Amino acid sequence: MAGLAIFSAIIVRAMVAAGVPDHPAARKAHSRVTPKSGGVGIVAAFMLGVLLLHRYGQVSRIAEGYFLGVIGAAFLMAGVSFLDDLLDLSFVIKLSGQFAAAIAAIAAGLWMPTLALPYYGVLNLGWAGMPLTLLFLLFVTNAMNFIDGLNGLAAGVTLIACLFLAGIAGRYGGFFIYTASLLLAGGVLGFLPFNFPRARIFMGDVGSQFCGFMLAL
Repeated sequence: MAGLAIFSAIIVRAMVAAGVPDHPAARKAHSRVTPKSGGVGIVAAFMLGVLLLHRYGQVSRIAEGYFLGVIGAAFLMAGVSFLDDLLDLSFVIKLSGQFAAAIAAIAAGLWMPTLALPYYGVLNLGWAGMPLTLLFLLFVTNAMNFIDGLNGLAAGVTLIACLFLAGIAGRYGGFFIYTASLLLAGGVLGFLPFNFPRARIFMGDVGSQFCGFMLAL
């Protein structure tokens, strides 16, 4: 995790120098031009970590089909959201990219066939689990994008969520989720010093949408 945090920080530093500008506007909190797309460091660190995990992991490794689903969906989400940072895509195009990433994950078998409810037990969703998973992925992705307005907020929420998920997964034997949560946390830790308390760079859509999507997935 420490190594990925350092790797993420190196990429974020490069993005600061690259300077994809985010200009002040009425609906934005900052008052001066600030680079964005710092989330590229988070994406790069997470993808590297997952690739290494699949190559060398033992207990935490997942089946090939699931692995390809995670990588493919993550790549689609990162690509579309980075283009959004560069080109300011329309909402329809952005949502279409999110939809494609979610469909890629579901097609790989990453969907909820059952749902555990307090005081009820396990609810069998059947095929309804697919559209419900789709809606859940889109909702969390856009919720994270929506809260990315203050320094350190989206990154802090992601970090806390990752640690919470890692704790739950570790307790119940979900070793891939445990490890993947820590990989994402490592990427966020490398970004956070550049964004809080004073923002030298923003996460951008590539960071907020990617973090939201991977947390939901």
